[in-house]
Amino acid sequence: MIRTLTEWEFVDRMTRESFSYEGSAALFNYLEELEGDCGEQIEFDPVSLRCTWAEYRTVAECCDDYGDDIKNLWDLQQNTQVLEFLGGIIINTEF
Repeated sequence: MIRTLTEWEFVDRMTRESFSYEGSAALFNYLEELEGDCGEQIEFDPVSLRCTWAEYRTVAECCDDYGDDIKNLWDLQQNTQVLEFLGGIIINTEF
């Protein structure tokens, strides 16, 4: 069973999962585009999304978490999906 969410419902729920409004909106837009590209609906699972995606205010903050292997935005983009938005980035942590 899949329930269709509006952007507002998605953002409202994800802000309760420690994402910013802007970060939640960026993730919503990415997932909606991904659905269109693959032709399949994505099940909304906020816990899974919180575990798979991490939000950072700066690239430097993210690089600090990943040590010497990741030094800049280019390194991040070569290793994982990066969503940039005004006020930060969201990365797929499964890399």
